[in-house]
Amino acid sequence: MNYAAMPVVNISWYGAVYYCDWLSRMEEAYDSSSGSVRNISRTGGGFRLPTEAEWEYCARGGGGNTLYSGTNLFPANYAWFYWNSDISDGTGSRVHEVGQKLPNILGLYDMTGNAFEMCSDWFEVYCCEYPTGCPVVSTDISGPVQPDPPVFSYKVMRGGSWDSADDGGNTFLSNVHRHSIYPENTENTVGFRIARTIP
Repeated sequence: MNYAAMPVVNISWYGAVYYCDWLSRMEEAYDSSSGSVRNISRTGGGFRLPTEAEWEYCARGGGGNTLYSGTNLFPANYAWFYWNSDISDGTGSRVHEVGQKLPNILGLYDMTGNAFEMCSDWFEVYCCEYPTGCPVVSTDISGPVQPDPPVFSYKVMRGGSWDSADDGGNTFLSNVHRHSIYPENTENTVGFRIARTIP
């Protein structure tokens, strides 16, 4: 196994953000010098986690309407997931080297499957998930801001993993499915993708 080519998993959201800060401390995408995470302007050019809207735009190949990243068909050629990870005999119950499956139209690999990817956003339900309509707090496309006192507990993660099943699009693998994780938690199915705004 080529561990250098594997996605990083078993890292918390905070760990991923501190890694981004380490990569771009001089560019101020994140500032962890105070001991707590503080989002800085996304126009600074530093490394960061993508917003949920950015992640979905990229997964859909620049705003298309594919069910999975790269295809509307069964995603075996585009993603590592339960069906093709050999979980039944235990040999594939792990992440796989990146770039072994086909990329989407933007040339991005593994947006579907292999490892869930954490986003910078706090998890808030979509307007259509509210029985009485959309509350004012969910109208910002950059994601909800944590008020004081805090009300959100989870961070968004998208894309599914090597352990995700597929049921005709009604799955963790679908571009439209949203998931969440406590920012302190780590899992062997959850990693992150780095984003960067070029000034």
